[in-house]
Amino acid sequence: MRETGCRRGEAIGLTWRQVDYARAVVNFNLTKNGRARQVPLTSAALVALSAMPRHGATVFYHPDTLKPWNESTIKKPWLRARKKANSTLRIHDLRHAYAIKLAESGCPMHFISEVLGHSSTEFTRKVYARFSPESASRAVLRVLEAARG
Repeated sequence: MRETGCRRGEAIGLTWRQVDYARAVVNFNLTKNGRARQVPLTSAALVALSAMPRHGATVFYHPDTLKPWNESTIKKPWLRARKKANSTLRIHDLRHAYAIKLAESGCPMHFISEVLGHSSTEFTRKVYARFSPESASRAVLRVLEAARG
């Protein structure tokens, strides 16, 4: 999810048929807003997916029961991992991190909005693709240093 910005339900229910290795994308036909969209796969995501053992149609499944994960079965392992890491990170925070990474890298807001499946760039900008304070400071410093040139 950190590499794609997918919604939790999209990631949990991801099937191998949705993964297009040749074009390095995941195809989502039924999304929250009812529109189909493509999500690009980074090289790290492609490597991770290629290393995944395949069992059935879904990408992610419980290693002991071999049953696909769902909203209720994913909760306990996530909470255990979070506790072990002494973290309060929510699964949804991975989606925010993805949007912030894109924004800080200079990706146009309308592209970020499209990949996240939002109908409004304003919503994406306000809720998801905020800049970190460190990134904003670095950007301002670059402008100031260039002006002194």
